[in-house]
Amino acid sequence: MRHNLPPTPAFRDSPPTDPIQEIALRVVVELPEWKFYVIGTATLIGSHLAITVRHVIEYISKRFGAKPIPGGALVDGYCVRLYQVLPGPVYRIWNVCRAWITSSDIAILHLGLDASSGPETTITWRGPLIRVFPPPAGQKGCVHLDITYTYTPTGY
Repeated sequence: MRHNLPPTPAFRDSPPTDPIQEIALRVVVELPEWKFYVIGTATLIGSHLAITVRHVIEYISKRFGAKPIPGGALVDGYCVRLYQVLPGPVYRIWNVCRAWITSSDIAILHLGLDASSGPETTITWRGPLIRVFPPPAGQKGCVHLDITYTYTPTGY
């Protein structure tokens, strides 16, 4: 199938108050002495889960190092975090506790809350509607931000 895609992708800057910032988070590598590197983006898909592309995780491992261990790799000397901007604005910083690489170009991230600028005691999660099967041929896809779920500090 041939696509009529432009040779240079068109990206549009979005302000920090854009509603997409609630589910499309910045992937940031934090090094000691307040050194930060924005590497890519990840999308929340569930409570404490996000997805990103595999090559983002591979780039982080190659550029900043990862110690091979049985069944994976261990990160030492830096942190991988996701930055979320909510209305208010309220800022949340999520630690990437674990990353699973798939056979496709998808990586699944397990998250833990590191910090928040808001005093909230519960987290209302929003995420895109995810279809398991592709849409029928010829149908355009769309994303709906109407899934919400709540997390309380007592468990998830």
